[in-house]
Amino acid sequence: MGDRSALFPPEFLERLTTLHLAAGRAAGGGRPADRTAPRVGSGTDFADHREYMAGDDPRQIDWRLYGRSGRFFTKLYHAEEDRTVTIALDCSASMGAEPGKFEFARRLAAALSFVTLSDRDALALCPFREGLHEPLPDIRGRASFPRVMDRLSDLEPGGRTDLTAVARELAARSRRQGLLLVISDFMDGPQPGLGLSATCGPAVEAGAIQVHTVTEREPEARGFFRLQDVETGATRALTLDRRLARRFTETFDAYCEELSSRCRALGIRYLRLCTETSIEEAVLKRLRTAGLAA
Repeated sequence: MGDRSALFPPEFLERLTTLHLAAGRAAGGGRPADRTAPRVGSGTDFADHREYMAGDDPRQIDWRLYGRSGRFFTKLYHAEEDRTVTIALDCSASMGAEPGKFEFARRLAAALSFVTLSDRDALALCPFREGLHEPLPDIRGRASFPRVMDRLSDLEPGGRTDLTAVARELAARSRRQGLLLVISDFMDGPQPGLGLSATCGPAVEAGAIQVHTVTEREPEARGFFRLQDVETGATRALTLDRRLARRFTETFDAYCEELSSRCRALGIRYLRLCTETSIEEAVLKRLRTAGLAA
């Protein structure tokens, strides 16, 4: 990924520290201090009372309330809970089919990892192809960022995509409150994003970030071509003229709209990014617009 200081200038990293990944129900307001739940006898901020139950710590009985009511009540406090942010990065062959696409996705994953670690959340970095590819689970603290960068630098695109299988693996890993961000071109079949339904659950909020290049949407070349699917090896011959190129763009947009609609139906936040977008704009502006950050 090149020199880290050139990849992420210090002033950009400083701006990233003001960002908080958030996606509706699982984000709970962004900052770790906002993601709290009442627990018995933990934390310092009083939250509520409940009637004393066998096994409760007697030290947490509110004796003043007992004096007024003659009944035993246990004090509840807010306990800060961190969450796990899972960043799933598509490393299949289609991500490397167009110049700059995989590098853009990798830089995006790196920036989101930095935001996660700066925000005191646990990070699970999960590269995937047909399945998860040597994930890095439970990374914590900004000091761990070089480890994330090293892992991302080792990745190369290749192999087929099986988003359904990957989504099931990711869902099986989600045992507590968390946020899942899938970075992919979602070129995994005629029904875009179908496998994302397997990631949905009461404890996990998901976001889908679709990455594509300009030429994937608007092919520039004209003439006779024999196209080959880089993942399946299937080939197709065609003559690309202005009319067919326009139809190609319309089909691509319809594919993206179908993916967006599927995400909305599943309660998944969706963001489409062209690689011409700067990482700064993508992370600091576009993520906020899509409701994936605050």
